[in-house]
Amino acid sequence: MNPRSTYRRPSAGIPTSRSVAAAVLAAAALGVSAPAAVQAQDSDFLFRNPRVTLAFHGGFHMPGADSEVFDFTTDNLTVNPGDFDSPAFRGELSIRIADRVDLSIDASWSSSEIVSESRRFEGTDDLPIIQTTEFRQTPVSFNLKYYVQERGRSVGNLAWIPRRFSAYVGAGVGIANYEFEQRGEFVIEETLEIVRARLTSTSTGSLAQVIAGAEYAFTPRAVLVLDGRHRWAAAEMRDDWVEFDDIDLSGFSLSLGIGLRL
Repeated sequence: MNPRSTYRRPSAGIPTSRSVAAAVLAAAALGVSAPAAVQAQDSDFLFRNPRVTLAFHGGFHMPGADSEVFDFTTDNLTVNPGDFDSPAFRGELSIRIADRVDLSIDASWSSSEIVSESRRFEGTDDLPIIQTTEFRQTPVSFNLKYYVQERGRSVGNLAWIPRRFSAYVGAGVGIANYEFEQRGEFVIEETLEIVRARLTSTSTGSLAQVIAGAEYAFTPRAVLVLDGRHRWAAAEMRDDWVEFDDIDLSGFSLSLGIGLRL
């Protein structure tokens, strides 16, 4: 009778060659998959809380147009208050000074150009008396914006995960620069003479404004911004319009922008 072969189960504390090989393979697999996991998550977070946001906006500005020079223009020329509505563009730099508070500086530009006719007169040749009115504004403001929720959350000291949606309110002060110009043909009512002229006024006044908006983070660094603001401002009429009351520079702006977190 052949002796029976025997098998001894290895001790649990002593690794076999098979278990060592399995451990090596597992470690190698982990080494390959770890960078891939980090790379996959890289699009979902930043390594630090961003402190600066640079944004560019395009939208629409609707001036209040509630002062003597606008009344004079709409009474005598075929111009309506809504004709002064215009495209508007703005650049803004925001610095985070607290978790929910930003200090921002922005500069805007808007311009309308209206071709009109005299409402009450026409030339002896039965042709309309034509002129052009231009109204440009370039306000600069300093603002505080308060975010109603945290814009993201930190994971230890290694990562910052942005919130997809965030909303803010704010207020600011600054200066409002403007240029008001009319050029073309005008009627001197005392003599009914038609003359060609170019009448301008340029000045600067102070402004105050309130702000509300919302951001959508479509990447950790890039946000889509919807922003609305109402401005109160006025400035002196000068040069050819010096006898008129202060010009109204108030109005409402609505814009859509792209912001980059740095």
